[in-house]
Amino acid sequence: MGNFTYHSFKTKFWRRLFLLMTKLDSLKIFLTKKLFKDNILPNMTTTNNSIIQPISSEKLPAIHRKTDFKLSSFVSVDQLNLQAIDHIFVRTRNIKDQPIKYNKLAKGKVMYSLFFTNSTRTRFSTETAWVRLGGSCITMDGAGSTSIAKGETIDHTLKMFAGYEPDFIALRSSEAYLPHYGCINFPEISWVNCGDGSNEHPTQAMLDLFTIKEKFDDISKVKIAFVGDMKYGRTIKSLAKVLNLYGTKMIFVAPESLHAKEELKSMGIQYEARKIDELAQIVKDVDIVYCCRPQIERMSKEDCEQYKDGVYQLDFKTMGDSKALIMHPLPINSATYPEIHPELDSDPRSIYFQQAANGLWTRMAIFTLLMGI
Repeated sequence: MGNFTYHSFKTKFWRRLFLLMTKLDSLKIFLTKKLFKDNILPNMTTTNNSIIQPISSEKLPAIHRKTDFKLSSFVSVDQLNLQAIDHIFVRTRNIKDQPIKYNKLAKGKVMYSLFFTNSTRTRFSTETAWVRLGGSCITMDGAGSTSIAKGETIDHTLKMFAGYEPDFIALRSSEAYLPHYGCINFPEISWVNCGDGSNEHPTQAMLDLFTIKEKFDDISKVKIAFVGDMKYGRTIKSLAKVLNLYGTKMIFVAPESLHAKEELKSMGIQYEARKIDELAQIVKDVDIVYCCRPQIERMSKEDCEQYKDGVYQLDFKTMGDSKALIMHPLPINSATYPEIHPELDSDPRSIYFQQAANGLWTRMAIFTLLMGI
């Protein structure tokens, strides 16, 4: 009886200790979020609130010559200004035109690809980008393939990975601000945010913007309609932030339960909110229709109950004779009721596969700039 009591005490003790450790990790991440939002943490960037210290774009074609700026991590589009974005555009264009000139820049460097949640385009384009630069990539197959499945805390997991001294960590997580937490606590490593919960997707925003730039000379004169899940869709938030820097005209079209009016307002984004049943008219008056799938996996129970398949769909009938280009970060929710009908895949106005392909060149460009090249 005594042994049983002692065993029960030990079991309860370790269980409570484990729960306490988990709560402490959650507290650390919560504080990281709070400090980032309130701008209390030391700025990770160099100058002009940008991870890319502005230089003249004429210097960029000199592929193998070190520039006079030092880059660290890219975890948020808030770190960028228009000059920095222009540098990314120039570098992306150079790499897309002559990729072979860049194939040894990461030789001898190691990147960990830590995708704790599912990914196709972001993961494969990020890993391919790094390998094409000559670097070595070590990847994992989701959180279930790590000791997190055994109860290890995310804090211990990141400490362990950092201890192996990779040069880069490309991180995707269901937890918002986890990449920020990583680069604050392990600043000797360059961190790239590949999507953190419903918060941001900065590299996606850059490839989206580059795709727009290929089609339109002046981004400030473009009129774009975002259609879909504004509340949980991180790609829209990141792209809207950078388009806001240009003064681009933005229209947000969503079912009422998937609008994010207060959040967008708090970001300082200037936009016009419209109802989903106005979509057929709206597509006639814009240059780009940017669709986004409903993020079912991130929705609250209440929002899931309110959302019904078929609330919105872009098809031939809706598009009519509109000249607007169709963009989408992909994937399209084809398993149930696709937000873009498959009949539009072959339509010349649909550029979402070109958009996805640009992810390779854009991410290669970002890596080179983070290496200070």
